[in-house]
Parts: sequence; C-alpha cells; structure tokens
Amino acid sequence: MVASLLLLGLLSIGLAYFWHQRITGFRTLLLNIKSRFDGNKVDVSHERAYAHCISHQWVMEYVARGRESRIGNSIRNFLNDRTILGVFTLCLLIWPTIGLIAFLFYRSFAFMGASIAVLIIAVLLIRTSEVVETSYGLLSWLRKQDDSELKENDIVYAEISLKIISKWRMILLIIAVLSLVAAPWGELIPEVVALATSGLLNMIFTFVYPSVSTISPILATAIILNLIPLSIALLYLISRSFSRLSMFVTE
Repeated sequence: MVASLLLLGLLSIGLAYFWHQRITGFRTLLLNIKSRFDGNKVDVSHERAYAHCISHQWVMEYVARGRESRIGNSIRNFLNDRTILGVFTLCLLIWPTIGLIAFLFYRSFAFMGASIAVLIIAVLLIRTSEVVETSYGLLSWLRKQDDSELKENDIVYAEISLKIISKWRMILLIIAVLSLVAAPWGELIPEVVALATSGLLNMIFTFVYPSVSTISPILATAIILNLIPLSIALLYLISRSFSRLSMFVTE
C-alpha cells in the first residue's frame, strides 16, 4: 500500500505537469482571441449570444449529440435490425461478463489487497473525465481554426474550457500531495476504512433499521441492502449529468 500511494502521487504529479504544458499553449490561444476583440466587454448575460460562434457549432455536434464508437454503432444497428435476437444475445453476453468481471475483481483484490483501490484511482486519473476531454477537444479544435472564423463569443467557450482543465490540474496536484503525505501510513489505511465502514453500518442498523423494521423487517433489510447503494449510484449519475449540462454555462 505504501508503494502504491507513492506511485499514485508520482503519477498525479506527472499528469499535472502534462496538463500544465497543454494549458500554457491554450492560454496563448485565448490571448490571441482576446487580442482580436475586446475580451473585457464580452456579453455573457444572454445564452442566445453564445450561438453566434463556431464553438457553439462544435458543442452542438460533439457534446449535445455525442460521439459513438464503432462498437456502439454496430450494437445499435444490430438492435434496430433484429430487436428480439439482439436483446436475447445481449442478455447471454452481459450476465457472463458481469460474473467474469466480479471474479477477476475478487482475484485481484485477493492478490493485491487494498492496493486495487489505488489502481482504480490511477486508471480514472489517466482516463480523465468526459468534461475535461471535451474541453481539451474544443480548445484543440479552436487552435486549428483560421483567425478569421473566430467570433467574439468564442472567448466565453475558451475561458470556460481553460478553467475546467485548470481545475483538473489542481485536483491532480491535491491528489498527489495527499498520496505522498499518506504514503508512510499506507498500511493503516485499510484498517481505518474498515473501522469507518463498520461504524457507518452500525449507525445505520442502530438508528435506521429499528424505526423501519416496525413497519416491516423485510422492508428495512431491502432499504439497507439495496436502496442505499442504488441511491449513491443515482446521485453519482445525476452529478455527472449536471456537470456535463453546466459545462458551458456561466454565472
């Protein structure tokens, strides 16, 4: 666990430097756009104004509609052409796949222990979020465009995208600092997590279960074992949706 945290800290530092280098080039792009217009007088109070720029067209094409992979496109066409056979085939493939993933995760946890959690975090950091990737894609696309095609409202999109990438760089630095600081006590982290989890479950069974079990013990068990994890997953999906919708909305 100690070595895993050290590697995670070094990885975060490397990724933060990687995005810092990209931010430097994008800041030059933003300064070039502002030099053609009066960046301090850009009107950001009306959303309709955002449509009068090439960045808005890029957002409508690649964000609102989304980008499908070849595999996703093939699956969608297969389901449209053979709906019943497609659903049956997916069911036959999904359940064995879920079982295989669970088995691999169990074996990985047995082999690596709590370090598997650090590995998952490292994979998420390398992959980055969809919002960061979209912001980077927009800025990269703007840098390739001719200066004559740029409009005043492109400044708004460029600034917001640059802020998103800057925040991601800051998050990487925070993760790096926390990982390196916690590395000397890495072997104690699994015990602390286990104690915190047991304390949370004990609190739930002490306060939530008795009040709900008066109505139905089965209902109380279902709420604790099913609804709570599902609620956490639902809140995560909602937060991702809101972050995607508000990506290009300014106060």
